[in-house]
Amino acid sequence: MGKKVIVGFPNFCYITGRIQIFFGGKVPVSPSLPYEWYDTPNLHFLSIADFKEYCKKRNITIEKVAIISKNHTVRFLPNLFGEVGLFLFSK
Repeated sequence: MGKKVIVGFPNFCYITGRIQIFFGGKVPVSPSLPYEWYDTPNLHFLSIADFKEYCKKRNITIEKVAIISKNHTVRFLPNLFGEVGLFLFSK
């Protein structure tokens, strides 16, 4: 069994999603979240900040983080400008 785990997910609080909710008043549909709310395989919508808080509360140590948008790494305001979060954990 492996000693490292990678977790990746679309950031529900990505800026384009926030704009769609604000102006459209509906759950966003985007390339990283391509399904309507009623037809999604995603069980939970979460943000980068939600996931980091979850790990902290459960004493899960995050070894490395990469926040991605449009094929580049996001460093400034990653919860707002990051489209996808990638996290590395180890046992």
